Amino acid sequence: MNEVEKEALRLVYQQWPAERLVRAARHAKDDYDPEAVALMLDELKKRGIPDAKLTEFSATLPPPIDLKKKERDTRLMPARLNRKQYAIRWLLWLATLATMGALLELLPDLQPGIFALLVFPALVYKIFGLDIPRIKNAGMSPWLLLLFLVPLANLVMLVLLFVSPPKE
Repeated sequence: MNEVEKEALRLVYQQWPAERLVRAARHAKDDYDPEAVALMLDELKKRGIPDAKLTEFSATLPPPIDLKKKERDTRLMPARLNRKQYAIRWLLWLATLATMGALLELLPDLQPGIFALLVFPALVYKIFGLDIPRIKNAGMSPWLLLLFLVPLANLVMLVLLFVSPPKE
């Protein structure tokens, strides 16, 4: 940082209220250049605020709010899936569904109740654990999953989820 930039920052920091300077110097110092933080602290000292008062004041300030919404990411319910992960998980899901169907054939008396208990969670997992993470990774809107309710469009959506490249 050259002297012209430092002088420009000094002029800016003179305009800031003390609370903003303290918050920037203490809580958001990672967002600023270390030289800029030093200039902020110098400005606060010029205003007659001692270091002990700065520490006490900054302890009473709430931490800055993180405006970025963080995605939850777990092994079972990932935030995003690439094509390969989606294909592997989709095949495992399909094999699980086929196994459940075969087991239901062995228990004809309990079919309606067990079918509902087994298939509903599998469908919920497919939507929230497979389709939504994959469609986010492909850069599309999760609302497009409503096309799975339309005959033939559901096949097109399935192919799209398998072949769409990831978007950042």
